[in-house]
Amino acid sequence: MAKTFKEYVDKLNNLLKNNPKLKNLPVYYAVDEEGNEYKQVLYDPSFVALDVSNDFNQLIGVYLDEKTRDIDKDQINGVVLN
Repeated sequence: MAKTFKEYVDKLNNLLKNNPKLKNLPVYYAVDEEGNEYKQVLYDPSFVALDVSNDFNQLIGVYLDEKTRDIDKDQINGVVLN
């Protein structure tokens, strides 16, 4: 089942709280759903607006802050990792 932003952050916070000695480990992401390859996360998460009307979620715009954005805050409908 798809996760909400809060569920995802809560899980990360619990992992860190229960394993504080691991806080400096690098973070990786799977490049596909089958886990055929993993790469290191290089970028901060971003708030985005996506067209989710079909299986291909197309990017409409990004919102980093009031000065760095190409969408309005009320258009945000997701968070992109890496």
